[in-house]
Amino acid sequence: MVYAYASGAYGAILGGSNPLAPTMKNTPPLEEIIVWLKKENPFGLFSGDFSIDDIDPKPWSGHFNYLVETPEKKFVLRFKGPEWGETGGINDEYKTLSGVSQYGVGPKAFYFSENFFGESVMFEEHLDGQPLSEFTIEAQKLYFPEVVKTVKKINSIPADKSIFPFRRSLTSYERSKDSWRERINYLRKKAETKEIGEKLAELLPSMEKIVDGFEPLLRDVLGRTGPVFAFESSHIGHCFVSSEWVRFINWEQVSYGDPCYTLAVFLVSISGYPDFEETKKGMISLYLENNSIPEFPELMEQRIKERHMSNIIWLLWRNAKLGAPVVEWEERITKLEKLTNPR
Repeated sequence: MVYAYASGAYGAILGGSNPLAPTMKNTPPLEEIIVWLKKENPFGLFSGDFSIDDIDPKPWSGHFNYLVETPEKKFVLRFKGPEWGETGGINDEYKTLSGVSQYGVGPKAFYFSENFFGESVMFEEHLDGQPLSEFTIEAQKLYFPEVVKTVKKINSIPADKSIFPFRRSLTSYERSKDSWRERINYLRKKAETKEIGEKLAELLPSMEKIVDGFEPLLRDVLGRTGPVFAFESSHIGHCFVSSEWVRFINWEQVSYGDPCYTLAVFLVSISGYPDFEETKKGMISLYLENNSIPEFPELMEQRIKERHMSNIIWLLWRNAKLGAPVVEWEERITKLEKLTNPR
């Protein structure tokens, strides 16, 4: 660990109080970060010239990210933003990235400190590629075989609890039900979203009944194959590509269990594509090459449906947490009604 140093209203010098702790609501001023880098001088690279740019300037985010360039190297300076609240945050992500570094599925973690303006911070590898989500749909499809290979590599990582900070497992759907209840209760308690929360509460028993019906197949498959390592943020917006590799960013949460989960998250993120069903079938087929998993397509359909339901509730809850207008909520609840009452 490094010694604490910061200045100004954001700082805490050797044990002083930090008005932002324990959750940083706003990023410190750039000038303050520069002072910290010069003082701590990680890697011994910050005594000379360097540049720093905010590459994720959203005010409400899971993390704050800065691109730091020295004459010798590029890094991403990454620390927890307000969206995640009280979580393991950067501490967990640093452990995870250190644990998966040998598999070439994400950025490498280079440096960690617990004393960055009262928060934890890390330097991670800057992936010199492009987000796959910024390509045209046709161009994206060219990379989908490599995406599947990367997902298979992720799922083959040993789910070692002594290495990875697993919080909860994906060995049942109880975790989803817990999240639904918690978020719906939050919406019901706020005057601005009480109506939304009540509508969701009416649908909750049907949603829970659906995933309860999914449990036997999941238990049966896990009984035959065992749980696999799962990366929970594997949507297309977190997928970076180059001519040589496909990797994912944002490794703040990993788990173990359902062998469909990681690929399902990616598939749900492209489910609006015109030929989604054909694309899904092709990616599942590629995943199963030399990787026999019983009843995988059926298990995948279950997980995709659960992810669709969870994403709708998450989006309504997140907007409420932001204090932003919960727009198009009636349309989203109509979608949820269709998922719970298919014709």
